[in-house]
Amino acid sequence: MLAQYGVEYVFGMPGGQTTALHDGISRRTDRIRHILMRDERNAAYAADAYARLTGKPGICDVTVGPGANLLPAGFLEALNASIPMIGIIGELPLDWLPLKEKGIASQGFDQLSFFKTCSKEAFLVPSVASLPELIRTAFRIATAPRPGPVALIIPHDVFDADWDEDLLKIKVDDRSIRIPFLRSVAPATEITAAAELIRRARRPALVCGGGVHGSDATEAATAFADRLGGLVVTSLSGKGSVPETRAYAAGVLNPLGSAAAIELIQEADLVIWCGSKVSQNTGMNWTLPKPDQA
Repeated sequence: MLAQYGVEYVFGMPGGQTTALHDGISRRTDRIRHILMRDERNAAYAADAYARLTGKPGICDVTVGPGANLLPAGFLEALNASIPMIGIIGELPLDWLPLKEKGIASQGFDQLSFFKTCSKEAFLVPSVASLPELIRTAFRIATAPRPGPVALIIPHDVFDADWDEDLLKIKVDDRSIRIPFLRSVAPATEITAAAELIRRARRPALVCGGGVHGSDATEAATAFADRLGGLVVTSLSGKGSVPETRAYAAGVLNPLGSAAAIELIQEADLVIWCGSKVSQNTGMNWTLPKPDQA
């Protein structure tokens, strides 16, 4: 099923509960390769890096308990940076789950609630029959705006269960194979109004965020910046949206960023936010845009 979604690499650490996953990958080495990491934290970061470089969801795997416990740092980075990622997480057998509340099931804890705090969505797979639809759902949620990490928690007995290949055929949604899942288009009236603001501006500034990379729009952003002829700054995740060798590129806009970016953005009479959430850092603790800036 992962191969049908074009997955080429899975980054992670094996465990007893996820042996079936690794057995399956070993039978599909012509299509999927498992990359053994030094620890589970690195699995999340490697999946994040893969997603940033390819636009495809990064896939990582860990086993139950101590393995799962090391994923959240990487998941939180992916969540805040809008990076598509899917974590395949081992779990105790389904009929053992009530025992974790008593502290008598080895390595057991409430992984579903745990991952709901650090991911875009988290699912516990209740049966083999539900696996195809939940994998399809995980790819859709990971890639749909705003992209982010999804936790797919699979119990040991679901991993090990017999399965029917015909039953587990998955209908692939081509939009979910990579980002952008879709491209939104502003109403024509708003585009006209924005064009008029740009036409009247004397000191325009363009702020490029990570969404420029996520939308595979660096060429379009550079062409627009060249024509705009004004200041261009970026967020940390937006670095590289335009060539930083351009004369108009002033670096990262951030309280700890480029002094030139911080100073020059104050002089702009129009600030255009492109692929940016206008977060605390890029918005300079939400002091931008200023009241006198369009």
